[in-house]
Amino acid sequence: MLARLRALPSGLARNMSAATRLSLVAVVVALGCLVITSVVGLQRGSELAEQSLRDRLTALAAVRADEVERYVDSLERATISQAISPSTAAAIDELGVAYRALATPAPSAAEEAALVEFYRDTVAPQLSAARGKPVSPEALLPRADAAVNLQTEYVVPYTADERALIDDAGDGSSWSELHRELHPRLSEFAGHTGVEDYYLIEPSEHTIVYSTAKDIDVGTSLRTGPQSGTALASLINSLPSAPERGAAVIADFTHYPPAGDEPSAFIASPVIVDDVLHGFVAVRIGPGQLTAITTDDETWTGLGRTGETYVVADDDRLRTEARGFLEDPKAYVLAAEADGTATAEEIRSM
Repeated sequence: MLARLRALPSGLARNMSAATRLSLVAVVVALGCLVITSVVGLQRGSELAEQSLRDRLTALAAVRADEVERYVDSLERATISQAISPSTAAAIDELGVAYRALATPAPSAAEEAALVEFYRDTVAPQLSAARGKPVSPEALLPRADAAVNLQTEYVVPYTADERALIDDAGDGSSWSELHRELHPRLSEFAGHTGVEDYYLIEPSEHTIVYSTAKDIDVGTSLRTGPQSGTALASLINSLPSAPERGAAVIADFTHYPPAGDEPSAFIASPVIVDDVLHGFVAVRIGPGQLTAITTDDETWTGLGRTGETYVVADDDRLRTEARGFLEDPKAYVLAAEADGTATAEEIRSM
């Protein structure tokens, strides 16, 4: 600052009084302090804003985690509630008898041909596209006459969305009569809880005697049928012969062939009345409900233009959809491929 004063024209410097010079020095010093204070204040303000944002995001993530946990807990309680109801036990018993009656008369040649065509032209191509390799339709076909007759009436003629709406296929069977009475109530339960499917499973062969969605698993045995190697089959088959009433078991997300290989988790509970095992209740959970929670129905409220919350399991894999994938799936996959952050199998799966 003194050097600047020396740089003033000599005449001007000579004409300045000592008081004026001191005032000028004071002004320069004050301006310097103001600049330094402003810089420090801005830096501190930026740090405080960043910390506030970090705290806000942490709190929001904790809220979302609690919401996911509460949702899963509520599904577990709802499944158990269904399982301990005497009406559920009666429904499984009656549906089991009606299902076995579906074995007669045996399927006609035309019905079997229609089923084969459906698996060859619809089911196998869908799974082949999802897996990136050919899928044999013969390995997926149900073999039991009752299952063939059931799927011929309730699966083959309809799209996936239509099947859940059918109360009575009009085949005159006792199974359809029971289904007409039960389906509205059970489908309402599935819709209210947000599950993708609701199953009633008999205890001897673990046959799915009722399904809300009517995918290709309906009517098949989880012990010996074409879906015996799935996560649902493993979950039910893992239960002891004398399971505990009011208990529930959960299977983590994995690809489920009857749902077109969509990632699915399951909750199951034994149906026990008066110490007698009548079967099992199970529900299938897709990633949609959990993603709706973590993304606030894809509005990402409070997360700005790029923020997101998501669920990661112990295997370090997502259990909900990423924001970038939801907003632009093609760009997300291309970016993952270009960056090398996903394997070829993972990219194909996405």
